[in-house]
Amino acid sequence: MSRPKNVLLSLAGSLALLAGATAYLACSPHVSPPAPQGDPLAQGRLFYQDRLYGRACEELELAVTRDPDNVDAHVMLGFAYEKRGMVDEAIEHLEVAAAQNLPRWDVYRDLAKLYEKKGLYDQALACALRAKKLAPGNLDLGNLLGMVYFDQGKYDKAVGEYDKVLKEKDKAWVRNNLGLLYIRTGDNAKALSQLRRSVALDPRNAVARNNLGVVLQRLDRLREAEAQFALAVKLDPDYRRAKFNLEKLQIGISNLEESDH
Repeated sequence: MSRPKNVLLSLAGSLALLAGATAYLACSPHVSPPAPQGDPLAQGRLFYQDRLYGRACEELELAVTRDPDNVDAHVMLGFAYEKRGMVDEAIEHLEVAAAQNLPRWDVYRDLAKLYEKKGLYDQALACALRAKKLAPGNLDLGNLLGMVYFDQGKYDKAVGEYDKVLKEKDKAWVRNNLGLLYIRTGDNAKALSQLRRSVALDPRNAVARNNLGVVLQRLDRLREAEAQFALAVKLDPDYRRAKFNLEKLQIGISNLEESDH
């Protein structure tokens, strides 16, 4: 199971890591119409749409080589590199588009996420603000802006952005991010409230389950925490942070029980 793309917050020690994931709807296999022969940009777009990102990169690299001034080719190549986890390469090509001051909120959104991954929070903030200005009604951009403020330690501003989103729509990932913020600031009661709401909205979100376990453990509600960590692992068997938290907690519970005898 994968975890949604939005997010990117982390806490030290046994605290939860907010990992990203993208959920896709089940559907019949998609077959793209053939692209014009000899058009690497069109071919690259089709490979990208079919999630064949390696082949997309090959075609789009050829498109950029043939026409270095083709901004659309740079944008698509940046997106394809991002899908392959090639952060520096993605930034290089998306910056070409940003330098043209294009009214493309998705370019600035992805640049913000990429800068955030590299810890370049000032650049991430500038791009997130630019994306939000271009698409003010996009709630996911409000969540992204809140995450960037969180990483900068500007917690009041982060809460403000999250609250703006929640006034429009109650979203599980925003509740999760608020929960992490309150864990960071030591307000366990608010963290518990937000994370309970997050799992109520999306019961199959392994990240939120893990984070709920973290705050329950902080409140010494160990068996409840154990149940949340276990459920997170059940929902996503590859979720290493949840596995670590579960195993560490179980060792601690066992030691406590032995000391009581």
